[in-house]
Amino acid sequence: MATLIGVLLAILLLTNLALRLAKASSTLPFVNSIFFFGIVNLNLILLLVLVFLIFRNLSKLFLERRRGLLGSQLKAKLVAAFLSLSVIPTMTLFFISSLYINSSFDKWFSVKVGNTLQASLEITDSYYKNTQRMAQHFAERISDEMLLRLNLAQAGDRKRVPWELSVYRGNYALDAVEVYWHPLDPRVFVAEEELGGGLFPRLPISTIQEALSGRAVSLVQHVGTGDVLRAVIPLRESKASRKVVGAMAVSYHLPLSLVSKVDEISSTFADLREVNPLKYPIKTIYFSILVLITLLIIFVAIWVGLYLARELTVPLERLAHAVEQVGAGNLDVAISAAGADEIGKVSKAFNEMTSDLKENRDRLETAYRALRTTNDELNEKRKYLDSILSNVSAGVCSVAFDGTITTLNKSAASILGLRAEDAIGKRLASLLVGAWSELQASIDQVLGTGGKETIFKYLNLATPDGRPLSLLVTITPLYDDSERYIGLVLVLDDITHLIKAQREMAWREVARRIAHEIKNPLTPIKLSAQRLQRRYLDRLEDNEVFHECTDTIIRQVDELKDMVNEFSQFARFPAANPVPNDLNQAISEVVGLYRQGHPGIQVEFIPDASVPVFSFDREQIKRVVLNLCENAVSAMADGPEKKVRIATFHKRDADQAVIEVSDTGPGISEEVMPMLFEPYFSTKKEGTGL
Repeated sequence: MATLIGVLLAILLLTNLALRLAKASSTLPFVNSIFFFGIVNLNLILLLVLVFLIFRNLSKLFLERRRGLLGSQLKAKLVAAFLSLSVIPTMTLFFISSLYINSSFDKWFSVKVGNTLQASLEITDSYYKNTQRMAQHFAERISDEMLLRLNLAQAGDRKRVPWELSVYRGNYALDAVEVYWHPLDPRVFVAEEELGGGLFPRLPISTIQEALSGRAVSLVQHVGTGDVLRAVIPLRESKASRKVVGAMAVSYHLPLSLVSKVDEISSTFADLREVNPLKYPIKTIYFSILVLITLLIIFVAIWVGLYLARELTVPLERLAHAVEQVGAGNLDVAISAAGADEIGKVSKAFNEMTSDLKENRDRLETAYRALRTTNDELNEKRKYLDSILSNVSAGVCSVAFDGTITTLNKSAASILGLRAEDAIGKRLASLLVGAWSELQASIDQVLGTGGKETIFKYLNLATPDGRPLSLLVTITPLYDDSERYIGLVLVLDDITHLIKAQREMAWREVARRIAHEIKNPLTPIKLSAQRLQRRYLDRLEDNEVFHECTDTIIRQVDELKDMVNEFSQFARFPAANPVPNDLNQAISEVVGLYRQGHPGIQVEFIPDASVPVFSFDREQIKRVVLNLCENAVSAMADGPEKKVRIATFHKRDADQAVIEVSDTGPGISEEVMPMLFEPYFSTKKEGTGL
C-alpha cells in the first residue's frame, strides 16, 4: 500500500512539472517549443527509468533477504554502506550546483552581452558595405579613365581592354576586374596571380543584363574559400556617348578566416536572440539533468554494492562450470583469478592445471604438425628431384641394394627401351638382356667386389630399329652414413653424336694432310710440262703425240688440284657468304640448267611464293641442289620413269625455308641411312661422298 501511494505521488509531481513547462514553452516559436518540449519529456523519461531501476534493485535485494538466499545479507550490508557514503556528498553537490546554475544564467542572459554582439554585427555589415562602395568607386574610375583613350565601339580598341584592365588592377591593388560584352560571351577577366580565376565565378546572367540596361549592381557571392564582394557598373561606348556596350565588375575577395569570424558573430547573435526566451525552460532542463545525475549516483552506489557482493559468489559458480568444461575436453576455459584471497588462489591453481594440460596437448599437436611438414617437404624434394631427372638429357637409373629399380627418368627409359611405369619396382637384371648383357656384367662386377669407386664403361650397341648407339655408362655405388651398401646409380650418356663428330674431325685432319702432301709437287709438274711444250713442241717431228701427252699431264694436274681443293674445303669447312637473295630464283637457275642438259628427265619445280627474301650463300645453296639433282639422275638411270621434283616451303611458325628434292629412284636403305653423312661414304663406285 505504501509503495502504491509513493508511485502515485511521483506521477502527480511529474505531471505538475510537465504542465508548468508546457505553459512556459507556449511563449516560444513553434519549432523551439517542439524541441524544448521533447528535451523535457526525454529527461522525465530518463528520471522515471532511473527511479524504476533503483526501486527494482532494492526490491530484489529485499526479496532475496526474506528468502534467505546465500549472500543476500552481505549484499544488503554493502548496499547500505555505499548509500551512506554517496548520499551525503551527492546532496551537497546538488545544492552547490543549483546555486551555480542560477548565477550563471543571470550572467549568460544579461543585456550587455546582447548589445556587444549587436554592435559587432553592425561593424561587420558596415565593413561589407564600405568594401562594395570602394569597389564601385574604382569601377567608375577605371571606366572614366579608360574611355578617355578608347572607343569601345571599335574592335581594335576592344582588343586593348585586357591590357588596360591589367594595368588598372595593379595600380589600384584590386583583386579582380572583368568586362562582359554580352551575357553569354566569354568574359575579359584579370585577377591577382596569387588568387587565380577559380576564386571569382562568372556573374549571374541577370546581374549582367541589369548592368547592360544601365543600372549599377552590388552583390556578395559565397565561394569555398570565402566571400567575393562585387560592384557591377554599365560600360559606355565612349566618353561622349551614353550607349551601354558592356558591364564592368570590380571584385574583392575576403578570405575564409575573416568570413568565418563574421559568420560566427552573426550566428552567436542569432542564437542569443533565439535562446533568450528559453531562459526559464533551459534552467529547468539543467535542474532536471542535475536531479538525473543525483539519481544516477545513487543507482551506481547500489549497483557497486551488488557488484561487490556478486564478486564473492559468482567465482564459485564459474569454477563449477569450468570443471564441467574441462571434463568435456575443453582445455581453453579459464577463470578470472583477480585478487589474492582463497577464491583467487583456487582459481589460479585451476588455471595452471588447465594450462599444463593444454601445453602438453599442444606439444603433441606441434610434433604431429612438424612430422607432417617434414613429410610434405620430403615429398616436395622428391617431386623436385623427379622434375630435374625428367628434364636432363642423360639417363639416370637408381637401383636398390636388392637390385630393384627405384628411379628411372625419361632419358634412361628411352635409351634402355623401357617404360618407367613398368620398370620401377622390378629387378634390373631381368630387364638387361641381349645387347645389354655387357652392362649387367659391369654392374655384377661392382656388386661382387663391393668397392666404392665409380666405374666408367663404353658400350657400342644398336637400338631395336637398327640405329647405332654409343653410350658412356657411369656406375656409382651408394653407401649410407654407417658405410652400409644401399644401392647404386647408373648414368647413361648418349655419346653417339660425339663419336660421330670425332670421326669427322679425324677425316678432316687426314684430308688436310693429304691435300698438303699432294699439292706441293703439282705446281712444279704443271710448270715443267708447260715448259716442255714451249721449248720442244716446234722441234719434234711427231709433235702431235708430244702435245697430247703434255696436255694430258697439265689436265690431270688441274684435276688433281681440284681434288686437293675439295679435300681442303672439307678440312676447313667452306666459308659462307650470306647476303639477301631470292631462294626460288636461285633454284630456278639450277632447274633451267638441268632441263637443258637432261632433256630425257622431267624436272618439276614447285616454288612457294610466300618464301621471303632472306640472307643465304647463293652459290652453296645452288651447289647443294645441283648435287642432289646429280644423285637423283644417277639413282634413276635404270628406272622406267625419270622424274625429279623440287619444291620450296615456308614454315611461318618456325621461321624456316625448306627445300625438298625427290625422285622416282629406289631410295636409300635403312642400313645406309646412319652412314649417309660420313666423309667420303658413297653407294656408287665412282662417287666420292661428302
